[in-house]
Amino acid sequence: MIKTSSGRDIFVLDCHAHVGQNSLMRRFTGGKREKHFADEAVTNSGALGIDTMIAFPVSNPHTDYAVDNERVLKWAEEFPKQVIPFIRLQPHFEEKAVADVHRYAAGGARGIKLHPRLDGGYVANDDILVRPIVEAAIEHDMVMLFHTGETWNASAGLLGDLATRYPEGRFICGHMGMLDTYHDALAYAKRLDNFWLDTTDFWPPTLITKAVREVGAEKVVFGTDTPYIPAHAELTKVVTACDLTDDELALVLGGNLAKVFGVDVSAAETSAAVPAPVSVAA
Repeated sequence: MIKTSSGRDIFVLDCHAHVGQNSLMRRFTGGKREKHFADEAVTNSGALGIDTMIAFPVSNPHTDYAVDNERVLKWAEEFPKQVIPFIRLQPHFEEKAVADVHRYAAGGARGIKLHPRLDGGYVANDDILVRPIVEAAIEHDMVMLFHTGETWNASAGLLGDLATRYPEGRFICGHMGMLDTYHDALAYAKRLDNFWLDTTDFWPPTLITKAVREVGAEKVVFGTDTPYIPAHAELTKVVTACDLTDDELALVLGGNLAKVFGVDVSAAETSAAVPAPVSVAA
C-alpha cells in the first residue's frame, strides 16, 4: 500500500509486470542485464508500496513460452500474495497454444498476455489465431491483457471488436491504445463493461485524467511495464500528475482488479509513502 498525502492507505496492484529473461531487456538497461526474476520484482515493487503484480513472461517470440510460463506459475506459488500469474502465448502455434490455455489454467494461471506486435505480427482479433485462445480463456474465467497501439494490427479498435464479440470475456487494453489509438480505446471503454484501460507507458498524464473523467475510474487500471520502465516512474505519474481524488486512486491503483481477482485488500501492509510530486509542464 501507499499512504497518500491526506493520510489514506491505498492498495496497489500492478497489472503489467514482465518477469523472465531475454535479450530485449538489454536495450532498456544500457546493456547491463537481460533477466528480471520474480524475487527481484517483488522486492523492488514492495519497496515502492506495490502490494501485488500481474506477472507474465518477457518477450521471447521464437518460443512457445513454455519455459517462462512454468517459471511464472512457480513464482506465484513462492509469492502467493504478491504474484498473480498470467501466461504468455505465441498464437502462431495454433492448436498447441489453445491446448496450453487449458493446461496452464489447470496449473493456476489467472490470465493471458498477448502481444500482436512483438509476437509474430498477428492481428489482435484474428479469427484463426486469436479467437480460439479467447474462447478457451473464457472457459476458465481467465482475464486477457493485450498490448495495444504502435502498429495497426495491435490497435485498440481491434481489441474493442474482440471484446464486443465476447461480452462474457474480460479484456485489459494495454497502454490505453497508445496515442495512436487512444480515442478508440476510450470509445470502447465507454460502451463495454468488459474492457479496462491500462495506464502503463501512456503519456501525457492529462489524458489519463481525461479517461478517468470520461469512462469512470472503475474502467482504468494501473500498470508499470517493469522492468522496461522504472516502476516508481509509473506510480509517480498516476499518483502525483493525474489530478485524481483518493477515491479515484483507490480504484485505479488496485481496487478495480482486486475485485476481479478476489484479492483481500485488508491483508496488505502499508510499506511506502506517496511518491514525491513531479513537475508537469503546462
